[in-house]
Amino acid sequence: MSVTKVHRKEKWWFHFIRGINLFAFRYWWLILLLFALGVFSFFWFCNEEQDSPCAQITEVRLSIDEAIRSLEDCCACNDVAHSLDYIDELRLDYGGSTGEVMVTLVWNTTDDLDLHVIEPSGERIYFSKPLSSQNGTLDIDKNRSSMDLTINPIENIFYPDLPRSGTYTINVHCYSKNSNSTEIPYTLAVNINGQTKLYNDIMYNKGDLHRQEFIIR
Repeated sequence: MSVTKVHRKEKWWFHFIRGINLFAFRYWWLILLLFALGVFSFFWFCNEEQDSPCAQITEVRLSIDEAIRSLEDCCACNDVAHSLDYIDELRLDYGGSTGEVMVTLVWNTTDDLDLHVIEPSGERIYFSKPLSSQNGTLDIDKNRSSMDLTINPIENIFYPDLPRSGTYTINVHCYSKNSNSTEIPYTLAVNINGQTKLYNDIMYNKGDLHRQEFIIR
């Protein structure tokens, strides 16, 4: 009894892959040498020629990074304190009132900072109770609504007449973050009988709370 062997015809891609494997197995040292020469040539040309494409790409990337940093510094204005003239003009633009005592908060992001004044009696003036028994009034409260955000916000509390003597506490509270700013620089202006003190500080996170005091004699 004879057995006839059947030879199966392999696909062309099978022979191609097999040939590559045999070549890689026999001439692995040549492939490694070519790879090393390629890496050496890349670094040689990139470092040797200042006008090479590699150097040009690096120069363009550095220019773009510098432009981005300059633009961020210009737009963020994180190191710029607000002047008294700016605060007075912004208060006037938003229809805010003045009086014997004015406590005004300004900043330059769409985040919601809240201004509170706590009177010696413990009565508090803020967004939920904008009028006190001494007629202290919160008359401007910007960025309170997400539908009406501005990058030039202001909050203003004023007393038409000089309130009773005692120590008054001012709270500046970061109520909510509406922007991607990591820093929220602000200026707090406290005006008593025409004399103004400016306080500059920075908020970083939602919930931050800063305090100041002023005394009425």
